[in-house]
Amino acid sequence: MLIYIITLVCLILFSLMYLKSRTSLINGFLFVGVMGFLLFSLMIFSMENNIGLLTALLMIIFGIASIFILTSVFWVIIFSFYSAYMLFKKESRSLANFLSLFLGLFLIFWIFVPNLINNTIINFILSIIGIIFSYGILMFMAFFTTSCIYPSYFIFEKVDYIIILGAGLINGNKVSKLLASRIDKGINLFNSQIKKGFSPKIIMSGGQGNDETLPESIAMKKYAMEQGINEDDIIVEDKSKNTYENMLFSKTIINDENAKVVFSTNNFHVYRAGIYAKKAKLNAKGIGSKTKFYYWYNAIIREYIAVMVIYKKFNVICLSLLLFAFGILYFFTSDIILEIIRRFNG
Repeated sequence: MLIYIITLVCLILFSLMYLKSRTSLINGFLFVGVMGFLLFSLMIFSMENNIGLLTALLMIIFGIASIFILTSVFWVIIFSFYSAYMLFKKESRSLANFLSLFLGLFLIFWIFVPNLINNTIINFILSIIGIIFSYGILMFMAFFTTSCIYPSYFIFEKVDYIIILGAGLINGNKVSKLLASRIDKGINLFNSQIKKGFSPKIIMSGGQGNDETLPESIAMKKYAMEQGINEDDIIVEDKSKNTYENMLFSKTIINDENAKVVFSTNNFHVYRAGIYAKKAKLNAKGIGSKTKFYYWYNAIIREYIAVMVIYKKFNVICLSLLLFAFGILYFFTSDIILEIIRRFNG
C-alpha cells in the first residue's frame, strides 16, 4: 500500500510542477521518479494478483532497462564518434560540432586512464573531476527528460501567432536545411489552422549576423512565400540577435497578453527556447521539427551546456557544496590523517 501512496504523491507533485512551470528541471527528476515508482507499483500489483502476463512483461522491461543502463557508457561512446564522423563529413567543422567527439574521448580517458595511475595527488584531482562529471550526468538526466516532456501537448485550439525562430544563413543569404525545417513546421501548423477556419499570423524572427548580407527573417519570408504563404500573413522581426531577443521582440509585435502563441524551432532547441520565452514573459508553446540523429546528438549536448549556463548560479552553489563535502570527507579519511591518528595513539 505504501508504494502506491508514494507513486500517487509523486504523480501529483509532478502534475502540479508541470502545470506551474513546464521549463523547471525539477520536472525531469519528478518524471523519472513517477515512472520508476509506477513500474515498481505495477510489478507489486501483478505479483500480488498473480497476473503472469503483466509480470513477465514488466520483467522484460526491467531487464532491457538494466542492460541499457549497464552498457550506456559504451553506447554513448559509439554514438559520440558516429556523430562526430558524420558532422565532420557533412557539416561545418566548427568547434561546436566537435562536442560529441570531445565527450567520446573524455569517456575513453575516464574508463582507462585512472586505472593506470597510482598517485595520491592525481587521484585526488581525478576524484574531483569525477564528482563534477557525476553531477553533470545527474543534471543531464534532468535536462534531457524535461526537454522531452516539455512539448508534450497537442494544439487543438485557435493560434493567433506562429513565431518561427531564425538561424544562420548559408552564404549569408540562403535558408539552410536546418532553418527550412523550422519554417516548414510552422507552415504546417499555419495550414492546419487555416483548414480549421482560423487566420494566424506568422512572425519571422531573426536579425542580420555579421557574416550575413540580409536579415534572416527576410530570407525566411522569401522561403515561406515560395511555399505558398501570402505576404500579408507574414510579419518580419529583423532586429533579434539571439533566442531571447526572438521572444522579446516578437512579444512587442504581438502586444497582447491573451494571444495564443506558438513558436517553431528544431526539436533539440524547443526546451531552451521555452526557457527564454518564459524569461521574456511571453506565454507561448513550442513545437520542434525533426533533425537527423547525428546532428541532434551533438546539438543536444550543446543545448545542455547552454541550459547549465542559464542556471549557472544554482549549479555553482550545488557543486561548491558537493566539493566542500568531499574535501571534508577526504581530509578525515585520507592516509595522512589516519597515519597521524595511528602515531598519536602509539
